[in-house]
Amino acid sequence: MTSRNQRKATPTAEQLKGDLQERTDKAQEQGYFGHVPDKTPNEAYTLGGQAAGMLTPESPENKPASDALEGDADPNAGEGEE
Repeated sequence: MTSRNQRKATPTAEQLKGDLQERTDKAQEQGYFGHVPDKTPNEAYTLGGQAAGMLTPESPENKPASDALEGDADPNAGEGEE
């Protein structure tokens, strides 16, 4: 049984330095820190790309049906009717 006052072992300076070096090496290999960037070509976001049928993650064809239904609602429905 462990006591509530027990703390996890604090990493040493050498452990922290090693962790930082691992993260830096990984970033150097992949060319960036953080999450994988969007692999969609920049041209897909232009009018020409859209006209050519290039899809983006935001394209309606790439959204689940439940999300597509939300965008189909007419924001002006019911206005001006009495």
